[in-house]
Amino acid sequence: MLRPVLSLIACFLGVIGFPIAAMIIDGGNTRVGAVLAAVSVLAVAFSVWAARGNGGGGGDEGDADDDDGGGGEPGGPNGPLDWQAFDRQRAEWEHSSTR
Repeated sequence: MLRPVLSLIACFLGVIGFPIAAMIIDGGNTRVGAVLAAVSVLAVAFSVWAARGNGGGGGDEGDADDDDGGGGEPGGPNGPLDWQAFDRQRAEWEHSSTR
């Protein structure tokens, strides 16, 4: 419940920061405006990060919360990639390239 609220707050602050930064830059204070623009970009990036799904982490290891059927692979054993078939074909390619 906290992540959507954080995402909305960060997005709001980031979007509001852009026009304020433009007004500050237009007023002649380019350093402060540039810093505010950079902070606004970071706030929007944080809002996207906070709004991501509940899969957690984002690393390569599998999560208990993931709906992928286990194994840590996207889609699980019956997912979009048939790793057993890939391994069989790779073995055939290696065998045919050594001839």
